[in-house]
Amino acid sequence: MKRLTALILAIILLTGCSKDIETGPGSNETEKVLKPFEIVMAVGSREISLKEKQEGYFDNPFRLDFWFDGKLNIKDEDLKKYLVISSRDVNPKASVIHSDKIDTTRITAEFNETGNLPDEIKITLKAGIADDKGRKLAEDISLSLKKEKQVNAYIKLKNDPTISSDSGFDFNSYTLDEKDKDFEVTFNYPMNRKSVEEAFLDGFKYVPEEFMAKVAITWKDDSNLTVRFSDMQAGQSYPISFNGAKTATGEEYKEIEMNKAFGFLVQETQEISKIDAKGNIAGDMPIEDEILELEEVSPDGKYAFGYRVIDNGGDFFPVKPILLELGDNSVKKHFLRGLDYMQSIIFGCKWLPDSKSFLIYDSKSIWLYTVEEVLQGKPGKLIFEYAADKMDYIIGAEISPDGSMIGVFKSEYKDFQDKDSKQVDIYYIDLEGKTIEKLEDIFYHTSSDGFPIPVKYSWKDNDIIISEGYSQKNDEANVYSISLKEKKTAVIATKASNPSLLNDDIMIIRKVEYDKDNGYMAYGDGNIINLKNNNIEAVIQGNLTYSVYGLGSNIIAYELYEDDFTTYIYDRAQQKVMKKHQGMLFGADSDHFYILR
Repeated sequence: MKRLTALILAIILLTGCSKDIETGPGSNETEKVLKPFEIVMAVGSREISLKEKQEGYFDNPFRLDFWFDGKLNIKDEDLKKYLVISSRDVNPKASVIHSDKIDTTRITAEFNETGNLPDEIKITLKAGIADDKGRKLAEDISLSLKKEKQVNAYIKLKNDPTISSDSGFDFNSYTLDEKDKDFEVTFNYPMNRKSVEEAFLDGFKYVPEEFMAKVAITWKDDSNLTVRFSDMQAGQSYPISFNGAKTATGEEYKEIEMNKAFGFLVQETQEISKIDAKGNIAGDMPIEDEILELEEVSPDGKYAFGYRVIDNGGDFFPVKPILLELGDNSVKKHFLRGLDYMQSIIFGCKWLPDSKSFLIYDSKSIWLYTVEEVLQGKPGKLIFEYAADKMDYIIGAEISPDGSMIGVFKSEYKDFQDKDSKQVDIYYIDLEGKTIEKLEDIFYHTSSDGFPIPVKYSWKDNDIIISEGYSQKNDEANVYSISLKEKKTAVIATKASNPSLLNDDIMIIRKVEYDKDNGYMAYGDGNIINLKNNNIEAVIQGNLTYSVYGLGSNIIAYELYEDDFTTYIYDRAQQKVMKKHQGMLFGADSDHFYILR
């Protein structure tokens, strides 16, 4: 996904048009605000997120859960004040439940009898609730629930229930591998089996016959069935649709009318391969069921990060970060509590040097997690957040070598009359989100050209950051050295981008020059530069990507893209490519490179 992000960042502008008061890293506004990390409506064994839309439908008994990180300073008897129901005749069983094990609190309301409920109820969690750290809920949270005898189908992959129709989006298209798949389907009413089977088969009318999979249905009872797919074709999409199916009493499942869709695109099975310093494959780890984007192997080589991308029919596909535990010949998924899908064109993960903690960021927020918290099912900590309605954006987050600071490039709204209104700033923040220092107006940043956003940068040491950037004066992309101590910036490579530091002495860049006649950046070959003497040691011919890693000082892995991604293992001492492997290079530890193929 980093490749997609970099590609789109070369086109997208992230400038602002709001003049609200700035809130940046270092403010304690985020620390003082209490927010639920999830709002869930539980119906039977199903859990439906209401956090985004704050509306839902009921027909059967249900429970509402407002989930908070930490401990709340509130008791059951206080809920009469803070949990308000629009109808006085509605009295759910409400309680406050704290878990010491995972350090979370949920405010829960159980509606065990729904037959006498009004057709619409409004449930409001009032502002003012506080936790034991002094944070307060700043605004009311209101949920609108409507009674509706609505036929619904819940679909989930048997091997991985997180691949389901309950993602929080109406339109769900996943990317899965070509191996046989079983999907479990649950209707909320007993169904007419014949109508369900006919509707299911009718959903494939747009799939070409030569690419059609084998499908089979097995019924458990009139509400539950399993759909099996086999002999699927890579590159083909398959819907799971029951539009027009009827219940046993004749009600129709109006899937299209509700704008709901579920399906999946088939691609070839992925595996992670470890490559040693000689360029040989040292081990393979298959990824089960789905196709992921990967990045950032932990320094100890035990974990990596995957991103599940859902096509939800929108402009920006939601992205779900997943912690991947790398075994000898397997990959185990761990999902992040408190962080579901990110809807942002900018996102990433960065490991702290000890491999015990990591950052997740998108264009508005930065979260800090420990591996232990993830394995125990605990939520991470939101250390920084921009308001959603402010035109201010995070452009990246990089952790210093000693793990004490985060370098954050930010594009913040400034008055367009200001001559520096299109410059980006860099903030140095600690792991609590507090500002240590900031340097303003580092690079030019504008909406008309699209490419100056610094998307690739890294720390050289605990003082110097090396970053690509853009000069307005001569339409050049350059590589800059930014000193925190001296508070100044210097160009260290002209007409260059994609800087990768392998140690204190070696930097790989890609040459780039602005084509004034055609109005775009023309990219050239890569250069391996020895920073001791600033000499070019070697030229990398081809379409060099952002993925470059090193083992020690001599062994380099880099990635080129033509019709596909290919990883090259290069020996600096011998000045030659030792091996190449088809696959995407996404990380390294002290002994191995990691590619996805």
